[in-house]
Amino acid sequence: MAVDLSIEAVRSRIDALSPILDQIQDNTRTASINIGVLHYGEVIYTRSSGVRDIKSQEPVDSNTMYLLCSLSKGFTACCCGILVEEGKLSWTEPLKTYIPFRNHVDPVIGERATVQDALSHNTGLAHLDLTWLGVECDYVADIKDLLDIVSHLPPIHDLRSGYHYNNYMFAVAGKLIEKQAGRPWYEFLKERILEPLDMRRTRTNRAALPDQNCAEPHVVFDDYSLHQQKPVDVAADDTLMGSAGGVWSCVSDMMKWAKALLDAMHNESSSPLKQVSTIVSHKTNITKSSIGENTYGLGFARATIPSTELGMISLNGPQREHVIGQASQPRLILYHNGGQSGYLTAIYIFPETESAIVVLGNSYGLGDGTDWSAQAITQAMFDLQPQVDFAEASRDRAKVEYERYDRLVTEFEFYRQEAEKKEGSPAVDLGDYVGRFENPGLKMTLDIKQDDSGVLRMIVNDVASQHHDLRYFAGNKLGFLPASREELILREFIDWFQWDQFVLDFEREEESGAVVSVAWAMQVGLPPLHFHKVGHSK
Repeated sequence: MAVDLSIEAVRSRIDALSPILDQIQDNTRTASINIGVLHYGEVIYTRSSGVRDIKSQEPVDSNTMYLLCSLSKGFTACCCGILVEEGKLSWTEPLKTYIPFRNHVDPVIGERATVQDALSHNTGLAHLDLTWLGVECDYVADIKDLLDIVSHLPPIHDLRSGYHYNNYMFAVAGKLIEKQAGRPWYEFLKERILEPLDMRRTRTNRAALPDQNCAEPHVVFDDYSLHQQKPVDVAADDTLMGSAGGVWSCVSDMMKWAKALLDAMHNESSSPLKQVSTIVSHKTNITKSSIGENTYGLGFARATIPSTELGMISLNGPQREHVIGQASQPRLILYHNGGQSGYLTAIYIFPETESAIVVLGNSYGLGDGTDWSAQAITQAMFDLQPQVDFAEASRDRAKVEYERYDRLVTEFEFYRQEAEKKEGSPAVDLGDYVGRFENPGLKMTLDIKQDDSGVLRMIVNDVASQHHDLRYFAGNKLGFLPASREELILREFIDWFQWDQFVLDFEREEESGAVVSVAWAMQVGLPPLHFHKVGHSK
């Protein structure tokens, strides 16, 4: 039996979803979830639930501003599309044609990586997010060092041999836009996209928001209460990752954005957006073993529902157990998720029915409430069968997220004991580890000091907020796992997934026994990075 996809029927099914959406928001402990739905090119549904912040208790509405995080990547890709249309860029031209892009570790990538490779996460370069994103969502890298840092990123695989998500490449795209457009990427975005689409509230810097109607970031305490974090603008327009995640917007403006994308897919001639069909087309395989499509375009992912990979860019991760539409007609979805510093976001686009779902939230909570909401609305919109219970799915995921710290502690202690058996626990002088260590290629320093009570503390890149107390681990290793779950959450260890990211492995000179370097496993699946001792701590 054919599914009724009329506006009235779809609206009715989504309206009936309210109790489930309430449960998702409660399970994930999200301060607010703001939703907009487009169908056959019309806004058919909006929902604003929750508060801007727990202190003021001001309610959110469709004009409340949120940091879009990686939903910003679609805007950056569309800026490039305009420049391609004007002949100022080519998708297939090497990046080095336009800017001094190179890579000393794998010169082939520096020579051959194209604009398309960069925007489709297909350069093969490791993302190494911890080289720019510190704890407390502070920067540890400067925008002036972008191309130097990128030139020393190690490859995780060969050029064009597989998908590897990399924020640095969208930062490079910002440089590319500035060079070819003759003005900063954010000015070009405003002039060529935001103003023509009448997206009057959308900004690229928190300091430039039009009014106080702004959702503040939150995290979840051990007792499940919400804690309001400090206002941040770690991805502002004039910072390193502005073009990768620095756009602020609201549901009302994002409905205009979604409609403009859909209109340009079907008829680009009258749209300010150009090359959209190329931007959303398949460029890189996300998985190589799926029957249905799971690919990435330029700033947008693609999947065929049913898909085990839907949600793979979100905090929830790919949904191997909760797969929507397994018994329904396959359907193409273009999507992206974003997450950073107390914000989570999702956009789902369905070209066939000119439909879109935008969900914005302001808690880095217990799972991704925005993606659960988008999947639940997708299921209702197309009456996908069999029905996934998203109240149950979000509750189960919340438990997994809540227990993340306990899993880290268990793994940390297990491997500490294993290392102790293998390497022993010799009597060491903690003062041996004091000093300044550098990785000049990645523009990183580790400054290790010892206070009067004997406690060792490491400061990364001389940024005061980037301090970690070091404790003896085993052998010549020191660890700095946070002392509690609340410390892990409050200090926002966002891209720290594995126990060994919290361990430093020191190397001594064979003859003198002096400490000469330290290795740090900064990215899961990548060999540790080396920092050489260059002198005394500051």
